[in-house]
Amino acid sequence: MINPLKSRWKKTAALSLTAMLLAAPIYAHAANAAAAIGDNTAYARTSAEHKRNPHGMKHARRIAFHEEVYMKLLVEKYAPETLAEWETMLAARTKLRLELRSKLDALPEVKRHEWMASMKKARESEEWNNRHEVFKQFDQAVRSNDSAAIKVALSGVFDTYKWKNERLRQHLNQFNASE
Repeated sequence: MINPLKSRWKKTAALSLTAMLLAAPIYAHAANAAAAIGDNTAYARTSAEHKRNPHGMKHARRIAFHEEVYMKLLVEKYAPETLAEWETMLAARTKLRLELRSKLDALPEVKRHEWMASMKKARESEEWNNRHEVFKQFDQAVRSNDSAAIKVALSGVFDTYKWKNERLRQHLNQFNASE
């Protein structure tokens, strides 16, 4: 007679072993993918940031990192003569964003919310809406896969990024003046 306990144990052990063997390649792939991304510590969120805003802009820094890589790839392919300018501008953008983030993190929560509300109000301006049109044109150019249109759209995006960098500098100057 077969012992039902022994049979059940074998089935459970076989299922557990199968599950572990199937999961191992997934974990290995995830580790390789994380290593391939490289150093994106400038975009990593701290636990304090996560507690402060667990939803909303949860992945904003990681998205910024991916956006930066994507833009560099497009520039390399469609406008390689402007790559050095793009790299300089994107590096400045990252530096300004991190500097502004550190200033915001140093503010008390009430002041930070007031400042963020004023930023949101500023984004409702006509200038910001015009900047959104540039990205709509860029999106259409990429979707059409037209090299000439992408190259033209990239120049518009470059100008917009430079404009945003200038806005970030102005905000940092406001912080420094108020201190």
